[in-house]
Amino acid sequence: YESILESFGSNDNELQRINRFANTFTVNGGSDGQSDKKPGNKSISFTIWDYGGQSVFYTLHHLFLTQYGVYLLVFDLREIINNRVTATGYLEFWIKSLRLHALNSPVLLVGTFYDKIKKEKDLEIVKSVVHELMNGFPGFVKSGALGFFPLNNKTKEGIESIRSAIEKNAWKQDYVTKPIPIRWMRALDKMLEDTECMYMPLSDFQGVIFVYPCIYKSF
Repeated sequence: YESILESFGSNDNELQRINRFANTFTVNGGSDGQSDKKPGNKSISFTIWDYGGQSVFYTLHHLFLTQYGVYLLVFDLREIINNRVTATGYLEFWIKSLRLHALNSPVLLVGTFYDKIKKEKDLEIVKSVVHELMNGFPGFVKSGALGFFPLNNKTKEGIESIRSAIEKNAWKQDYVTKPIPIRWMRALDKMLEDTECMYMPLSDFQGVIFVYPCIYKSF
């Protein structure tokens, strides 16, 4: 890690930019499998995408649903109990989309308003619906006997188990620790700087990547 940053030592701004990027995204770079920053303390960063649930956005989902993600399918437990056909149809649509575009990605089902469910038989109904919908889905992340992650909207009980499951399953994905060239990181950084231009000419791209040594960093 330090040897990479020394390559940019002649330019303090560049050093700060690369340092910031590395601090955010380096999660498994040590030769002993530990974090470069703190031995024995690994870290991982997430970018959260909240997909629009309205039907007008459905045609755009295939642009964003990929195998490179951990998915949370959030639903209202009360709707399954009181409006089962409509609620189940809604869940089924999303599950089919994930089967098509991200079949092997981890998927967690989160049932909100757990504090409003008073009867054990109602939970059994939801459990049955979830198991039927997710049957045969390889990426389905089960939680306990219920299968889904119940979330209490009043006390926030259930949040920590959801967070833990997200992190645990993210670490299992090969792409999380896939080595990435420093040159590619720098080129991406430059492209994101210019918000007015939708492309980068080849000559500019070559000028960016040839300035830096071709070092691969394992994240």
